[in-house]
Amino acid sequence: MDRGRPPKGPELAENVDASDQARLRLKVILQTIAGELTIPQACELLQLSEARFHELRTDWLQSAAAALEPKPAGRPPQTTPEQHAEIALLKRRAEALEFRLEASRIREQIALTMPHLLREKKDPDKNGGSKKK
Repeated sequence: MDRGRPPKGPELAENVDASDQARLRLKVILQTIAGELTIPQACELLQLSEARFHELRTDWLQSAAAALEPKPAGRPPQTTPEQHAEIALLKRRAEALEFRLEASRIREQIALTMPHLLREKKDPDKNGGSKKK
């Protein structure tokens, strides 16, 4: 002897918050899965081709499976004001380091393409050159 309520099955679609067309499509898809309707009967009810019906059913099953994926337990962690300040500081540091890195890359490119700019000009008066007295 069975106890409890009898299963509702495809009739559950009638309680879904959706348009009439979406509820009907859901109910018909559930009826095909439950074996209450054949695919050709479902297509006739919904006025769809079999290809379109299979596409709708596959999309619905994929969305249902995605909604059932496990999620992390508990509430997401909350950040404190101290953490906000530290994050802001780290962002500023990262921006400064990125700026310095780009400046270094530019200096390197200049050095590679114009090495003559880096050579010091020799001043005969300072570097042991000959002076006239």
